[in-house]
Amino acid sequence: MGNFNTHADLTLVVLAPRPNAIVYTRTRSPDEVVPGATLNLSYSLSNAGTQTWGAGHFASLRDENGTFLAFIPLNGVATGSTTNVAFSFTAPTTPGLHTFYIQAFEEGIEFFSTQDIVVIQVDALPLANAITYNATTFPATAAPGSTISFTYTITNRGTRTWGAIDFLSFRDVDNTFLGFPSISGVSPGASKTVNISFTAPTTPGIYTYKAQGLEDGVAFYLMDDTLVLFVQ
Repeated sequence: MGNFNTHADLTLVVLAPRPNAIVYTRTRSPDEVVPGATLNLSYSLSNAGTQTWGAGHFASLRDENGTFLAFIPLNGVATGSTTNVAFSFTAPTTPGLHTFYIQAFEEGIEFFSTQDIVVIQVDALPLANAITYNATTFPATAAPGSTISFTYTITNRGTRTWGAIDFLSFRDVDNTFLGFPSISGVSPGASKTVNISFTAPTTPGIYTYKAQGLEDGVAFYLMDDTLVLFVQ
């Protein structure tokens, strides 16, 4: 049997332990929004460094112009531990792609060497079907096989009142639908809170879900909201 006469050399770089190291796991994020809508980003932040984060440690959010939009304290998160943080801010008013950066830092000393980059599409108005996903009680963690019940508050940002054929769909990464609460009767500019309930997976792991407006069972709204659940 002949041998291949080519090969590949692979280099693995093992970094020395660092006082400040972090793992960013995005647990809530939108893909598309309307101008000026409320944007909600959530993260599970894991301390992968060698020191407990103190009073000078923060998670920062900044826009593509380098303007800082939020700072969240990370005080008390020990090495190997995780904390959940949520950012809520206003989307740009100019349609197009916009980039945001989430990066932890130690005050007066250094930014952590890694960051998470989020790209959001801001759609031009008017749109017949447009929606903002506001507050939700969706949990960050759940026990295997447990029943999860949560609420979602949504706002109609479109030009028409939602009718009997409009729903808020909720589905998993395999596109299995887990809920269809009605959003009928919500006029432009108005909001509604709906209830959704489903069973968590029986196998521990990280699971992704998507909430998205749906008209007549066939036409999804452009905007959606992605949620991540840790089953443990």
